[in-house]
Amino acid sequence: LGSNNRCFLLHLTYSEKCVVGAFAEVSGQDVASQYPREKTEIEGQSVILNCNISRLAIVFWYRQNPGGALQYELRIFASGKVDKSPDLPERFTAELFKENKVIKLQILGAVVATNSLY
Repeated sequence: LGSNNRCFLLHLTYSEKCVVGAFAEVSGQDVASQYPREKTEIEGQSVILNCNISRLAIVFWYRQNPGGALQYELRIFASGKVDKSPDLPERFTAELFKENKVIKLQILGAVVATNSLY
């Protein structure tokens, strides 16, 4: 790389941070799991995080900076409606795929500041 070119790697590590919010009539335990478990991207690339859910419910997505508290990012309803935190940049999007019960969180143009637990 030339002296004017910079290359940053963005390393996203996350654990069970997508949480299923149960409806009033719950029979059994809801399960949410994320994949892939760990992701490394070049700064500026898009990042996709997936959350498998055991049933269609309200799912909350949180962010945790190293050493920090959980921060609410968004929630997505069984209808597919997304409610974002006012602080969440527009480059974060979420989409529900009802047929296979997957929620996709996409981060467009990842930057070093995006390095967090999700």
